[in-house]
Amino acid sequence: MEIILLILYLTLIGVIAVLLIIAGFWVVSAHSQDDRTRRWILFLLASGILLAVPLAVFASGLRTSAPGLVLILEIPALIGILTLLIINGRAVYDRWQEERSLVSGLLFTLLTLLVVMMLGDPYLPLIVLLPALVLAGIWLATRRLQVGGLVAISLVVLLLIIMDAVGVAAAHFVLATPLLWVAYKIISILMLFLALALSAFLVDRSLESWSANDPKTSMAFMTLAVLMVLGLAAATLRHGILTNATARAAEDHLPIGVVAVAVVAGILLTFGLKQRHTRAGPTYTLLVPILIAVAYIAGWFFDPLAITSKRGDQINQAVLAYYEDKTVFPDNLSDLSPDYMPFILGPLTGRGQVWCYQTGEGFYKLGYVIFQRYYGPTFPEPYYEIKIVDFIGQTPEEPWMCDEELELMKETGGL
Repeated sequence: MEIILLILYLTLIGVIAVLLIIAGFWVVSAHSQDDRTRRWILFLLASGILLAVPLAVFASGLRTSAPGLVLILEIPALIGILTLLIINGRAVYDRWQEERSLVSGLLFTLLTLLVVMMLGDPYLPLIVLLPALVLAGIWLATRRLQVGGLVAISLVVLLLIIMDAVGVAAAHFVLATPLLWVAYKIISILMLFLALALSAFLVDRSLESWSANDPKTSMAFMTLAVLMVLGLAAATLRHGILTNATARAAEDHLPIGVVAVAVVAGILLTFGLKQRHTRAGPTYTLLVPILIAVAYIAGWFFDPLAITSKRGDQINQAVLAYYEDKTVFPDNLSDLSPDYMPFILGPLTGRGQVWCYQTGEGFYKLGYVIFQRYYGPTFPEPYYEIKIVDFIGQTPEEPWMCDEELELMKETGGL
């Protein structure tokens, strides 16, 4: 039965795609600019409704069934349409002034479908609306920013991406306060989406600068755009390693959201750039998602346990060097930075996983927790284990940090 539904849904998406193509030709075939604008707004509203109908009808099973996963492929297109409607808000208002009944009916239908989607899955409208609002906001804001402001924002975003990619700020030793830890995780997730949108806008600005015969500014914008995409690829690579480390199902952690924003950013470029620069939109839409997918897949070819073991050995050597100089073990691993280690990178054995460190009079112990979510004859249940990197002296027989981390990992399932 599910195979039949899957075929029906694929057919439905195919029909929708054909209708959208026909409607697109109808838009571009208009003779006057005013008529073309009118058709363009009506096309966006009708397309949004057409895409929202199946999402609203099947919202309750969208994230839990194979047919639902097929329908999720519509979401980037719907995000793009909503973004374009927001960006062209003035044109929508003008159409409403001239054809109030038609435009009001279309807007009401679209809003009703979003409400129905929310009743089926409370998170679904958020997944659709939030990226559209963020993308539209950044697009409108960056087009008004001067060179200095745009470069400054880009550099801050790039710095946060790099920190997330290498996992420097993901260690409790850098962000020891729980509030800072939560804030960082939220910001790091937002940065991934912001980076894609901002990199597309930097491409847009660089091509505009190139048209205005300002090659230096153009090169600066294009360089920042490339660095952001590469930084995002590095962050996605680390995401693939962590997914491999916990052996989670691929469909559970594919970077669908990031790829979706890349597609929408490319759509914005396609409709925002003029004349010969328009080709940058399809190029971005094609190449950036491919790069992200390749980076994610590449993460599966790294051995997270080997990387973690190497990092543990480096920390252990730094602890011994500290002891040799000061004749005591450091109270915390953060004491090793920056003299003995510039950064302390965490284990790659689970999201948010940290090193377990214990010290006292004449002893110290370093370890970490691993989590393998295997399913099958060999590992029918999730597998947890505390790994000891090194210990010196007689450690007390009492619960320590790794015991707490083990219980937390069991509760959260390695997420």
